[in-house]
Amino acid sequence: MTPGPLLELCAVSKYFCRDPRQAQRYGLVDLARACNPLARQRTGPRRGEFPSVDGISFSIGPGEAVAIMGPNGAGKTTLLRLIAGLIRADMGYVRVMGRVNSVIELGQGLNPQLTGRENAELGLSYRGVARAGVRDIIPAIAAFAELDDAFDSPVGTYSTGMRMRLAFAIAVSAPCDLLLLDEVLAVGDLRFQRKCMARIQRFIDEGGSLILISHQIVQMLSVCERGIVIDHGKMVFDGDIHLAGDYLLTLLGDSPSPTAPDGTDADDITMVDMRIVPVDDGPLRTGGRLDVELEFVANTTVELICGVAIWSQDLSVCITGAIEPAPTPVLPGRHVRRCRFAQLPLMTGNYAVRCSILDPKTMHPFAMLGYNDPPKRLEIKGDINNLSVIKKSIRQLIECDYNWDIRCGDSAPVVAANYGDDQEAPAHVG
Repeated sequence: MTPGPLLELCAVSKYFCRDPRQAQRYGLVDLARACNPLARQRTGPRRGEFPSVDGISFSIGPGEAVAIMGPNGAGKTTLLRLIAGLIRADMGYVRVMGRVNSVIELGQGLNPQLTGRENAELGLSYRGVARAGVRDIIPAIAAFAELDDAFDSPVGTYSTGMRMRLAFAIAVSAPCDLLLLDEVLAVGDLRFQRKCMARIQRFIDEGGSLILISHQIVQMLSVCERGIVIDHGKMVFDGDIHLAGDYLLTLLGDSPSPTAPDGTDADDITMVDMRIVPVDDGPLRTGGRLDVELEFVANTTVELICGVAIWSQDLSVCITGAIEPAPTPVLPGRHVRRCRFAQLPLMTGNYAVRCSILDPKTMHPFAMLGYNDPPKRLEIKGDINNLSVIKKSIRQLIECDYNWDIRCGDSAPVVAANYGDDQEAPAHVG
């Protein structure tokens, strides 16, 4: 691998035109310019064009894992296509010093008329793998994609998930220095997602560089150390992945609550039950103590982290959560974990409780309860009066300890009195 930056972008811009006829004319002009080595580079957008990527500059070194974040339509995929060499920059330059593999669209580069095996052979050859090396890698692709007999069937008969598994397996199996992934883990069950994340982590540990685009912040936090935020084609943040994630959430503002992926992976952990137990006598009231017990069965020796979250009744707001601070190994068998809320400041009303058992390396759930099935219900008892009704009407969720100082900053009252014309009122003493 060449020392220095593996990838370098300098003031890169890419423009598109919404008018199809105008876009065709511009395309012919750009083709003629590309064939002329003496042609000058463009200096800005032409009439009717808009910037999808606007003056972005950054570099990535060997072994770096970088997440590209931003709202829908921010220009993330266009940027990845520029880096992969699928489209040309209109301004600036992209310099890659190494081999690049990419999975930018599900099933990209797969021929539906060819079998999975033939597509894998073609994909590896396109990525520069020698014929002898192709024969050695094909069994690994077949095993990773888990296509079984379908591996020798036409790709046109595959489901979307099968195409995704094959495309991902080809991309990560071919030797490369920089791997580009765009939302490729959005399809597939949790077990295969965890398998993909483990393969990505191994690629990084072996010194590979990664650029990942995903709308699942947990995925980006688990494998990336640096985040770049793009908004309206411009780079607005470049730094630590946690700061980038926080910046993105601030940029998005109020967004819908994240939904859990469909299905759970019960190969390692099987969730048995979750129990809600008030610690104090009588019903649970505002400020009371609460135990939440998770009962599960470990089917193998595994490290895990347990988490509990309390949501509003309509599941629109996560009010609070409790996650174990460090992973612990468990042996095969039945286990119970207890989480105590020493003081639960919830208002009178009904709430929902969800739990999950997580893989500490990828933060993907081994098992969940209350996400794809009904959550446990939690009821907080309290007095019904004018104040409680007002607080409920404004959807107040928590009750904090407070104390009003009714005399803070007040002046002493002025005493009204009648004085004669020749008498002066006494000075006010504060």
